[in-house]
Amino acid sequence: MHDDEVLQSFEKLLTDLEVELRYEKGDFRGGICRFKEKKQFILNKNLNANQKIMIMANELKSNFDLDNLYLVPALREVIGNADSLGQ
Repeated sequence: MHDDEVLQSFEKLLTDLEVELRYEKGDFRGGICRFKEKKQFILNKNLNANQKIMIMANELKSNFDLDNLYLVPALREVIGNADSLGQ
């Protein structure tokens, strides 16, 4: 899968997990937070696709149990290979 396809798959996964995704400008990389009891994923829109993918993979791996959720093998591989050094 190309980076754009992986990124779109992550965006769909967040929707399936009922996490609002927001692309914002600022001096930050991104991550999951709670606002009024709703999970949000805020991501710096100025990052390149690979950086966005690594941040999403790390956050999903750290904050969600994805074992019982179907993911395309390429996406599961990206998440499985994610570590905090990738950020």
